[in-house]
Formats: sequence, structure tokens, C-alpha cells
Amino acid sequence: RLSRVQEPGALSGTARPLLPGAVVEIQRLEGDQWLPVAEAVVGEKGAFRAELDAAPGTYRARVAPALGFAEGLSPGLEVGTT
Repeated sequence: RLSRVQEPGALSGTARPLLPGAVVEIQRLEGDQWLPVAEAVVGEKGAFRAELDAAPGTYRARVAPALGFAEGLSPGLEVGTT
């Protein structure tokens, strides 16, 4: 799950199943491709926070396959101009 934090310049979320230390790649949709724009690390309780200049667009979080789990992808999150 990916969400916008209250302050500008960051996106946050939670990863399930709980995989502390896993790297979360924040991706932005450019045309028909998802391009990496930031990374974060999953904490002990599953939370992550990525600092980035979140320009208007669609973003998602991706966790690579690990420990027998498939790739994890969040639904797209629309970030507007407000």
C-alpha cells in the first residue's frame, strides 16, 4: 500500500507480508513504462517512507520477489498539483 504523507516530498506505505529490511522501489508511470524514482527500506513494523520530489503523476511501490514470495506491487497512486 502506498500513500502520500502530509508533508511534500515524500511517499509512504506499508508492506505485507512483513519483510523488514526489504527494499521498496517507488516507480512513476511514464507513458506505458514504470520507471524507478526512489527507494526505501521496510522497517520492523512493515512501514516505509521514500523521500522524493513527487511531481504530478501516477506512482506505485514495488518489492522484488524474496523468501518465496512473489513480486509485490501496490495499486497506482495519483499525485496531483495540490
